[in-house]
Amino acid sequence: MRIFRQYAALSLLILFEIAAGILLLWSPGGVAAAVLFLFGIVMVVIGGMNLVRFFKEKPEGFGGFLVCMVGVAALGVGVFSLIPSTQGMLLHYVAILYALIFFVAGLYEAQMFFSAKKADRPVSVMLLVSAILAIVFGVLVAVNQTGELIPFLTVDQLAAVCMFLEAAADLAALILAIREGRIRRKRAKGLIPAE
Repeated sequence: MRIFRQYAALSLLILFEIAAGILLLWSPGGVAAAVLFLFGIVMVVIGGMNLVRFFKEKPEGFGGFLVCMVGVAALGVGVFSLIPSTQGMLLHYVAILYALIFFVAGLYEAQMFFSAKKADRPVSVMLLVSAILAIVFGVLVAVNQTGELIPFLTVDQLAAVCMFLEAAADLAALILAIREGRIRRKRAKGLIPAE
């Protein structure tokens, strides 16, 4: 159960990506406001968790800076996404909104990977791959806002497909990290030989 609490934010991000992907495929163009609202809530929670962690653990160096920066950025973007007047502006540029979602998710995943590595917690390199994929998807969605790059998918459908791919990569990273944690615990108990 401790492992699940450790990766609660990643689990929340996976749930958001799946829900957003389903909503975007279910009603392309019609649910962007719901996706924006969900995104805002997820970012407020993730930003709050990062800031609590920063003030509680007081990490130093680049890792501490990254935890604080991602916390402040996620909280700011989350609040910005929940304000009705800014929602209208973001929905006008829906491709940029989706790109922003991928960029923030990518930064958060990279921060999570490096923080786990520094703290010697179980983490998979798949999380870093997922972070890179998120940024690539963000660029792809932003560049394709007119639909000329990938003409057979609308902006909403492309974002949905990328959300599902990102959720799959995050889920793989989570499963591999849990597996690594179990292996470490078995090694510590002497049930399997050390490498």
